[in-house]
Amino acid sequence: GRDAVLSRIDLWVHRRGGGGPQGSGGDQGLPAKTGLISLYPSLVSDGFTISYGLARPGVVLIDLYDGSGRRVKEIIRKEPSGYHRLSIPIGDLSSGIYFLRFKAADYRRTEKLVVVK
Repeated sequence: GRDAVLSRIDLWVHRRGGGGPQGSGGDQGLPAKTGLISLYPSLVSDGFTISYGLARPGVVLIDLYDGSGRRVKEIIRKEPSGYHRLSIPIGDLSSGIYFLRFKAADYRRTEKLVVVK
């Protein structure tokens, strides 16, 4: 179930100034590591934005699951190395708790979202 998925996730904790990706925008050079920088807001109604950094070009997989573990949204993007920002609309989803799973290269992370209509 969901707990098994979460227990297998190798979390990379972003700390400002800690050597991971630092914000977004191409003028900051390339990230030293691949990782999810931020997801905001975590309490949403129409959409949210994620920021992430890729140390190397590759495929980014973003899946959104409802509280029962059913995948409700899938995004697959081929991206160059660098910093990226992606807005994800969710106006079609009902209120509830959702989990966003971000995968790129060997990096995996899951974040919780609360959708309020």
